[in-house]
Amino acid sequence: MHVQSTAGATVQNNDNATITLQPDVIVAGTGFRTGIPELVQIPGIADEKGRPKISGDQEFEKAPRLYFIGQINPLSGQLREIRAEAGRIARKLRKQVGTQSNANI
Repeated sequence: MHVQSTAGATVQNNDNATITLQPDVIVAGTGFRTGIPELVQIPGIADEKGRPKISGDQEFEKAPRLYFIGQINPLSGQLREIRAEAGRIARKLRKQVGTQSNANI
């Protein structure tokens, strides 16, 4: 679903249909240019170049449960790092939402 706008739990998609959601987790893919300051309107969320200010566990400290993946480019390769980051975040989210899964994360 492409989200056009949100108001609380109500989401409007690009076809102007509205849906009321009660999600445990929201995942947003932004591409190479994040647009984070516009997407997440939390003071101090991004630096002067628009990159999110995150801690070592990919979380923004002023917004618990808001995570970012792919914001660093180590010598070992960005895709390898993204895989590792995604696994760490998935394990943390599983604990937070209390979901039991047999997935190999």
